[in-house]
Amino acid sequence: MRPTNEKKQRNLTIYIRNGRSRRAILINSDQSCSLQEISVIIPTRNEGKVIHSCLSSVFYQSVKPLEVIGVDGRSTDDTLEEARQFPVKILSQTGPTSLPSARNLGIQLKKSLRIHVLKRHRLAGFSELQIRLE
Repeated sequence: MRPTNEKKQRNLTIYIRNGRSRRAILINSDQSCSLQEISVIIPTRNEGKVIHSCLSSVFYQSVKPLEVIGVDGRSTDDTLEEARQFPVKILSQTGPTSLPSARNLGIQLKKSLRIHVLKRHRLAGFSELQIRLE
């Protein structure tokens, strides 16, 4: 048997609940995606007063996240303006909004195999992401 240079693919299946229905999303990821990378997902809605502190704590981690995704549930305050001060991918919900649907949207569009969902009004500890990766 000859060795090949083909990369093996790992498959990850995520089940997403939307009301009563449940659908599976199959994510193919090649081996270049490291298990030491993590995506941070932060659902928000009218969190303008605390989102700056929350995002500051995420970017002041001992381990830097691969990406930070903010999922906004149609905020009417300055949440989006505050979030745009950071290198954050901002997604806006257009339909009915809820915390679970915001989390699911962030999970669908993440790049890494590992995720950390942070509550919008909570500050991340200095080594919180490092602990999640261990």
